[in-house]
Amino acid sequence: MSPFTDTRNDAESWIYSGGFGFRTGKAYFDMSFSHATRTDVYGMYSPTPGSNEVVLNDIKANNLLFTIGFKF
Repeated sequence: MSPFTDTRNDAESWIYSGGFGFRTGKAYFDMSFSHATRTDVYGMYSPTPGSNEVVLNDIKANNLLFTIGFKF
């Protein structure tokens, strides 16, 4: 159920992620990737009734993370 009254804005987000890593006796390495997508409807307050304009935002984000470590 959406918290918004406008049916075009359902606050739905999709996130896809994956990763891999390996470890040896003295070191490790990890890598992960995520892709997120969301569509929002944004409307400003209108000075005159009936002329409210809205903006559809198609938001996409990618994240790539690397981790490396060593044992002393």
